[in-house]
Amino acid sequence: VGGLDKAALLFWFDREPRALWFQRVFRTVLAQKRADCELVLRGLGAVLPLQWLPLFTHAELRTLVCGSEAIAVSDLQEIAEYADGVDVRGEVVRRFWRVVEGFSSEQRAKLLEFVCARSRIPAPPHPPISFKIAVVKGGDEMLPQSQTCFSILKLPAYSSEAVMRKQLLYAIYNAPTMELDVQLHDAEGWE
Repeated sequence: VGGLDKAALLFWFDREPRALWFQRVFRTVLAQKRADCELVLRGLGAVLPLQWLPLFTHAELRTLVCGSEAIAVSDLQEIAEYADGVDVRGEVVRRFWRVVEGFSSEQRAKLLEFVCARSRIPAPPHPPISFKIAVVKGGDEMLPQSQTCFSILKLPAYSSEAVMRKQLLYAIYNAPTMELDVQLHDAEGWE
């Protein structure tokens, strides 16, 4: 290395104590992390006054900023809207809410992601997201569809809860996500 033989390199390494070397590496990494933390704090300060941070535990702060991971059916019903012509008290809508009631919290999050492209409902005071239900024509073979840009679930009038549950679960676990849109647009051939 640079004309130095192995003995000269070992002599140099022994003169530079390892503790000092580790200290320099630690300072460099710490300086990088400090810059990263300052950016995170600046972003967090745009959402919440920084002097309020000590008032919250880490779990409370996460819920405040990101929303709750646990999605109750009542939370979804609270933000639900219905397309023109949908009978809110009709059998299809009642069947839908019974099916969603039987979903786990993870499945409700997947349903929300399928419809709205997000897996959490924002915590107040943030404005709630939209979750619109439209009943469409189609038989038991048709899968539900969504338009994530408008947060619309296009739900066929299935013949039973079992069919609706099966088709909803299939759709929410097998639909491409919004990330696929970005990947496709970055692919060769998209102009």
